[in-house]
Amino acid sequence: MKLIKRERMKGKRTMRDCVVTLRFTDEDGAGVALKPYQAVDCDYSEGILKTVPEWEPVLRSSGRQYQCNLNNALEVGGRKIDNGEGGYEEVYFITSRTGSIYLYRKDADAFYCVVANRGRLEYIPVKSIDGQQLMYCTDQGFLVGDTSWSYNEVLSDDTLAAGAFFKHRFFVAMKNGGIRYSAPEDFVDLSESVDDGGFIQFPNCGGDIISMKVFEDTLYVFFQNGIMRLTVGGDPSQFYAEKLDYTGGDIFYRTICVCQHAIYFLARGGMYRLKGKKTERLPLRAVFPTVETGVEGCAVWQDRPMIRYQEADGTFKTIVVARDGKSAFFMSGLNLLGRSDDGSALFTDHMNGLCRLVEKGTKWYIGSFLAEETDFGVAGKKLLCGLRFRGEGTFTLTMKVNGRTVTREMAFENGVAEWEMAERGEKFAFGFALGRASKITDMQATFKRRI
Repeated sequence: MKLIKRERMKGKRTMRDCVVTLRFTDEDGAGVALKPYQAVDCDYSEGILKTVPEWEPVLRSSGRQYQCNLNNALEVGGRKIDNGEGGYEEVYFITSRTGSIYLYRKDADAFYCVVANRGRLEYIPVKSIDGQQLMYCTDQGFLVGDTSWSYNEVLSDDTLAAGAFFKHRFFVAMKNGGIRYSAPEDFVDLSESVDDGGFIQFPNCGGDIISMKVFEDTLYVFFQNGIMRLTVGGDPSQFYAEKLDYTGGDIFYRTICVCQHAIYFLARGGMYRLKGKKTERLPLRAVFPTVETGVEGCAVWQDRPMIRYQEADGTFKTIVVARDGKSAFFMSGLNLLGRSDDGSALFTDHMNGLCRLVEKGTKWYIGSFLAEETDFGVAGKKLLCGLRFRGEGTFTLTMKVNGRTVTREMAFENGVAEWEMAERGEKFAFGFALGRASKITDMQATFKRRI
């Protein structure tokens, strides 16, 4: 019998063409995605990578920029003040860490110290039948002033740096969980009576009151680690209080940020959103501090909360949270972050100049997005043949594969930018540096893999 040697048939492995579209996100379960390893000064909260707002200096009537030269400055901000001519003008202010407030005086072309060394301080202008009144809630007295920058001390004992204008009355936070409220339209009349002023005591609500905010026809009273919801009944002086279900720990009082759609704040337990009677912890991929420093800040940009906080090493971060609360991005260089009554987000630059965020300004960031490695959803080696982007503007693309780095300048033409190549590897890493007013809607990768 003749022996026959069997040989294994050697078939040639073929290549399959693959096309995958990737969006920018840090959400799990989002399919094939470009997830951020490190991202600064770029917004990817809606799956689209784009530049953050530009900014411009805030100028005085003389054309010079406002300067904030206080060594212990805490916040910059703007408030609308009745100009006495049937309109309003924006008056800018600076608060200090010792509880002083400096208001800008046009006649002197300088910031003028109005209230000095009162500890914590909150400044609230209110329009009444007697004209414009400036309310100063402090840890050392409740003061009512006017546009001549003088004031009267209405209360001197047991006050706290929290107040609010609500239902034609002014509410002042008191120590040991109490609130004193004024007669309607008469904010210096805090005497208790049936129809005029009064006092509300909140027992065991979580420490002292740290802030009061009005949202959707409701007054929210924030305690050190609790929240009360105050509404008005049929009688204008009849208030209903309800304690909310909140378990997030100590609330950082300078981060309570009121947007049009919700209230946001940072607490020991993370970032929280409050709307109606519900408080919820946001599932953000960020490491927040667990200790309040007292130098935090907040503002609002396009109905998004911006919260600035200090990390353990002393550095500051400013996070901007998306409306859905699921994603956020970080901005750098926003010192003394604060708000303005005209809707602006204010801050100071590295030269202590007052600036505001705008859609198109005179200065802008170069956004940086470094993505985690991706295998395009296919394990094993592959041949990357090309990348196709949709968007507008310009960007610099950096690609790393097999220890090698390749960089290419990209510009969109008719909404498309392409790069043909032949790069082999299992995983690829991409970095993006965005030009001014640029965005990348998605990235399409074309590659071949063996089957």
